[in-house]
Amino acid sequence: MEQIIALLDIGEFSQGLELIKERQQYSTDPALFWLEAAALRSLGFLEDAIKPAKTALHLNPCVETHKLLANIYIDLRMFKDALFVNDECIRLYKDIEAIRMRTLLLMSIKDYKKAIKNAKTVLKYYPNDPLIYHDISHCYLFLGKLKKAKKYNEIALSYGDSKELYLFRNLIEREMRSK
Repeated sequence: MEQIIALLDIGEFSQGLELIKERQQYSTDPALFWLEAAALRSLGFLEDAIKPAKTALHLNPCVETHKLLANIYIDLRMFKDALFVNDECIRLYKDIEAIRMRTLLLMSIKDYKKAIKNAKTVLKYYPNDPLIYHDISHCYLFLGKLKKAKKYNEIALSYGDSKELYLFRNLIEREMRSK
């Protein structure tokens, strides 16, 4: 296993996959399937990465495998599938990163009201994180609630100033002037 990991760490994904396939002939170690899925994802064979990720998840359900499969779905822009896997991760492990990811997935499928509700849950854990306020601001902008979008953007700016937050404020203000 160490040899496979060493190969993958230096970007030798094809060689790593060869060793994985050899070892899978006599072992059902879930780590082999996880590594296979990760290597295939790194090589851009996203559809091919789904099956070993699902196998790893079946053999050894854990946070890391849920996240791997969800990220493969995200890479494929299969956001509803990613949301399903991510929600399962939240249900089983109460993983805060998965709760944060849920907001972004809900935004990806344009369910802004649920995204706002979810982001407000994340705020309980990270009340000073400007990105969460930025996500809420984004959602309000898409819902056409410009005053709320501006309010949450200002809160985001109070916790961290970045070029993106200032540009987004300008966008909100431009939208407000055009209404």
